Amino acid sequence: MELARLIVPAIYVVTPAVAAGIVVYKCVRARSARPAGGFLVTCASSLLLGVAMTVLFAVAVGGELTASQVLITAWFAAAALTLLKGLSRLLEMWTMRLFRVSYHPAAAVGRLYRTRFVSSFLLRILLLYVVGLPYVMAVAMVYRPKAPPTDDPYTQLGFRFEPVTFTSTDGVRLDGWWVPAQQQPRRKGRLGAEPEEWGKKTVVLCHGLGANKGNQLVMAQDLVPGGYNVLAFDFRAHGASGGQLSTFGDLERRDVLGAVRWVRENRPAQSEKIFGVGASMGAAALIAAAADPGPDGQAIDAVAVYGTYDDLGSLVQGMADNYFVPPLDWMAVNMGLPLASAHAGRPLGSFSPAKEVQGLWPRPILVIHGRRDRIIDFDHGQKLYDAAKQPRYRYWVSDSDHNGVVSDPVVSKAVLLFFENARSIL
Repeated sequence: MELARLIVPAIYVVTPAVAAGIVVYKCVRARSARPAGGFLVTCASSLLLGVAMTVLFAVAVGGELTASQVLITAWFAAAALTLLKGLSRLLEMWTMRLFRVSYHPAAAVGRLYRTRFVSSFLLRILLLYVVGLPYVMAVAMVYRPKAPPTDDPYTQLGFRFEPVTFTSTDGVRLDGWWVPAQQQPRRKGRLGAEPEEWGKKTVVLCHGLGANKGNQLVMAQDLVPGGYNVLAFDFRAHGASGGQLSTFGDLERRDVLGAVRWVRENRPAQSEKIFGVGASMGAAALIAAAADPGPDGQAIDAVAVYGTYDDLGSLVQGMADNYFVPPLDWMAVNMGLPLASAHAGRPLGSFSPAKEVQGLWPRPILVIHGRRDRIIDFDHGQKLYDAAKQPRYRYWVSDSDHNGVVSDPVVSKAVLLFFENARSIL
């Protein structure tokens, strides 16, 4: 799987260039531009797809549209379309040979020939559907256009901040904001850190899938005024960080560990205790990072997770059952997910925060989930809580959906209270 992480991106990088070289060779040999027609259509379609995908994504997350992401997405689309066209061509050659259909005009006569030709065509279309559709599903699962946030902690919440960069533990460049605790109030008299602990605790903030460090910064709305420093960062394949392929929290655990390492090395006086708060994919990555046996994972003293899942395989199965009709549901789980795993270089169907969470003991966890969540069903939150060991806490929000629970001010204060009282049982 680790080898696939190197091979698959290389395929997408070289495929359009190789296709262009073949087309140029054909044009030179034929002394005509006609062989380039199909490739030019593919390029134009890819550019339109690149523009459409990046625009829609930037609008959805409230991020910045960048020319570089349009071009990268267009190149990725060109590679995918070229691979699909190559697959179609190979299937055409195989099915015509199977049914003994000749390309020679003299052979293209008679009822038997027409029967063979139609049979060859239908089999090719069926095989292209069976293989091509799961491939498209896999690409849609893991590829992410990126949209850096258009605001920052000051414009959004009035918090002072410092832009920072660091790397994940496997070398991906990550972009973040260091947000120091607000000035300590003269009197305690409100929810927040004790005066002697003010500014000495740091929370690593982990956004969800398809988001960025800006549009879920609201999770810090009470933490910074409450005496906590916050390190918010973009996961790989998100915002202003490196990479284009997401793994739903599996490899992203290394991003969390890189964030914790940066805090420990660069802000030791402000991180006598390190907590983590995360939503959706970020919550899954946070749990896996906190379960890591290394010093960075074990430095996470407590975690609070919003609307995440217990098992990625069961999440994909549930979404396929809810949104796809047979046989598409079967194809998404049994073909799309393995192909997505090949792209990601990780066995995504085996990633289970419910198993990882047991490695968090003896540190505490707060599991938060909206009962009206239609993206990650409430049952996933319940199963995750059931899998956790004591000390564990839960907060079920009756009238909130997947995104509403993240911005709920009451839940935000509950998270602050949880961190104030978070203690290991050893």
